[in-house]
Amino acid sequence: MAGYEELKDIIAMLGMEELSQRDRQTVNRARRLERFLTQPFFTTEQFTGKKGKLVSLDEALDGCERILNDEFSDYSERSLYMLGSIDEALVETRHGASGSGGDALYELFTPFFFIGIGLKINPSALTAALGMGGILLVAAVLGKLIGAGGPTLLTTGWTGAALIGVSMVPRAEITMIVMGKGLSLGEWAVSNQVFAAMVVVSAVTSILAPIILRSLLNKLPEIPTGVSN
Repeated sequence: MAGYEELKDIIAMLGMEELSQRDRQTVNRARRLERFLTQPFFTTEQFTGKKGKLVSLDEALDGCERILNDEFSDYSERSLYMLGSIDEALVETRHGASGSGGDALYELFTPFFFIGIGLKINPSALTAALGMGGILLVAAVLGKLIGAGGPTLLTTGWTGAALIGVSMVPRAEITMIVMGKGLSLGEWAVSNQVFAAMVVVSAVTSILAPIILRSLLNKLPEIPTGVSN
């Protein structure tokens, strides 16, 4: 779990693809452990709709050990969420409630989220949105560079501060979910021009941020490994 915490910043900035095979294994184990260590409470049944479950210490330790032994490495993270004993994941997967089938559906439908965003753009508003999008883009970048990178300038230097600031800029999914909801409420909430402008901002930041981050990471000094005091 401690190793996973150390890797979270790298994952947030560059994604799992930049991790070594060993680090990916560490992350996969830690995430599955986090999900498994959740538990439906009896006191929250009326709010979650999930029946509360009592899990013995031996069952909990058995589940943790089996996850660390990679017995559930082929199971999706959500198949281990809000369970009782670890064997419930086996039962639910056999019934098609979770597992690789769920992952396949997720991968199938995710692109349609972004296609739906494109279809919501009013073509007549797109030209005017470019100017507004440029202004919002500058504001978004400066806001993150100053707000997130500024406080770390004294401890990390210019490159480190820029790295942290730029990594916080792209937030396409969250932004467009909010914008899509506002657009559905009407012009008083989010106009066609504002929606199109935010699509421009999200697209540009999502494309350029990884390129800039890679360049900044290459400028960081390498940390020697295998050196003992």
